[in-house]
Amino acid sequence: MEEVKNDFKKILLESVAIAFLSISISIIFDKSRIALGLSLGAFVSSINFILLYISVIKSLGNGYIKAFAFMYGTYFVRFTVILIALLICLNLGLDIFISSIAGLMVIKLVIYSNTIFGRWKRWNSFQR
Repeated sequence: MEEVKNDFKKILLESVAIAFLSISISIIFDKSRIALGLSLGAFVSSINFILLYISVIKSLGNGYIKAFAFMYGTYFVRFTVILIALLICLNLGLDIFISSIAGLMVIKLVIYSNTIFGRWKRWNSFQR
């Protein structure tokens, strides 16, 4: 369980760092609306990831039926949070909407990169 917590913290910190880097690059190039969309998307993505972590940890101790119902309910809560955020961003403008979608992808990119590079390191260690 401690490994899951450490992986969760690592992914969350890396995604926040990437989001801050992309937001500061947008601000440097005087694209404040794009920075706003990136920050909103990254914030919602982080909240979504935290809710996913909490729901997985809480459902592990329950039986199958309770865990299924709990995960199903939290799925709709997370989906609703993303939907509301995207609707707000769409009302603010198309550029903010598109950049918020890019901000939502930050967590996914971090998870994919950790998976690819983690497997690459293990594969290289077996080759020696």
